[in-house]
Amino acid sequence: MKLALRIIRYVLTWPSFLGYLFPLVMVGVFAARELRFEDNAVLAATWRPWVTKFWKYSTTLSRGMVFQPGASDRMLAHEQVHVRQVEDRLVLALLISIIWAVADGNGLESWALHLAVWSSGILWQVPNFLMALLRGGHVYRDAEHERSAYAQTDLIGRGEDRSWLDEHLSKPRSW
Repeated sequence: MKLALRIIRYVLTWPSFLGYLFPLVMVGVFAARELRFEDNAVLAATWRPWVTKFWKYSTTLSRGMVFQPGASDRMLAHEQVHVRQVEDRLVLALLISIIWAVADGNGLESWALHLAVWSSGILWQVPNFLMALLRGGHVYRDAEHERSAYAQTDLIGRGEDRSWLDEHLSKPRSW
């Protein structure tokens, strides 16, 4: 059952695999190294030291990640939240594309446009950075998808060594 659900998820979000280009290009231009696969079909690499002098963030684009050297398991969990956020937006983009395709009546004539709309779901977090600025906040830390990922993966506090995500993932699922 889990394998079937994973396959369905990957089919519904297949444009997310375009994210593999990010770490591949970064390795190709010698900005990253150590290409590897992580959980959730993510292709990851590690920034080279010269990049970390001016870019201090681990970065996720869809299913492609490039980490700071020595990134913790907590950072991997944070970046995996972004993968799930992109999956959610891709399914929404797919539904919009299907509804639009049915409503416009052109059928296969406009398939490329509907495919582009579906694939654009990868980028639907970009406006969060602009809105963070327009709200008077920090372009990165106050973007809602970042706030969500930090809220899910930061330690709970009061001496706890678990995050909200740790608590959520430790609960048995009903399916």
